[in-house]
Amino acid sequence: MNDCYSKLKELVPSIPQNKSVSQVEILQHVIDYIFDLQIALEAEDAAAPEMVLSIKTADLTRNFSKEDGRLCH
Repeated sequence: MNDCYSKLKELVPSIPQNKSVSQVEILQHVIDYIFDLQIALEAEDAAAPEMVLSIKTADLTRNFSKEDGRLCH
C-alpha cells in the first residue's frame, strides 16, 4: 500500500516532494487535485467537448507508460 501512496505523491503536483507528508495529507491533495481538474474541465469550451477529451487522453497516453498505469501493482 505504501507503493500506492508513493506513486500518488509523485503524480499530484501540489504534494511537496522534498517533505514527508502523511497518507491522510496525500489523500487530501489527491481529492483537491481531482476537484481542480474537474473545475478545469468544466471551464473548457462546451462547444467541443469531444475534441478536448481526445486531446487530454492523448496527452495522458503519451505521458504515462503501461507500468505507470498500474499505479501500485
